[in-house]
Amino acid sequence: MVGKTASLSAMALTFGSYVLARPIGIGAVVALTTVNYLGVHKTVLLTRVIITIVLASLLAVTLPLVAVVGGLVLLVSGSLTWSATRKWHVG
Repeated sequence: MVGKTASLSAMALTFGSYVLARPIGIGAVVALTTVNYLGVHKTVLLTRVIITIVLASLLAVTLPLVAVVGGLVLLVSGSLTWSATRKWHVG
């Protein structure tokens, strides 16, 4: 139990240092410790919520970049061409 609380504290203080605000880190320590105190099921639920938010953020940033880079690769390679009918053609 001590190891888990210490781990939560380290994560919360790291988060606080990233956003340049110690009070936010301390608040995160208190919030995560409270959730940890309420039990494993609450901790698992909070972990799932956090992971969902992180994955959604990564997808929101990554998918547009992949689309842009993919389009640039096709354009540079000559596979993507502009036709007389004013449409893009691949191939």
